[in-house]
Amino acid sequence: MDGVAPLREDLAFVDRMIAECQHHIARLQESTVEMPSDRQNTDLANDVLACFTAALARYSAERERVVSAMEGGKPIAGLDRSRSPQANIRRRKEPRRAKRSGSRAAAQIVR
Repeated sequence: MDGVAPLREDLAFVDRMIAECQHHIARLQESTVEMPSDRQNTDLANDVLACFTAALARYSAERERVVSAMEGGKPIAGLDRSRSPQANIRRRKEPRRAKRSGSRAAAQIVR
């Protein structure tokens, strides 16, 4: 039973990630249907939708791998819990500033 407990944790994690991806996919599908009627560009929303769809496929494959390991009773290596869709997003400490051109930028540097 020692090898199965970590696998159950892995399975619970993967199931949470699958549910999160499904939630985001459903929300984005609804948004992309409504966006053209408001004359909004859907390119970015479709790109994000494609990313979540790819993540869902990866998590589904990972789930199958965990389930097959549970059935065999063998621990698996390589499940990276830090790679959820929202992990590893670095936030800026300061907001971006527009680049200034010409003499105004040089004048501000001199001050």
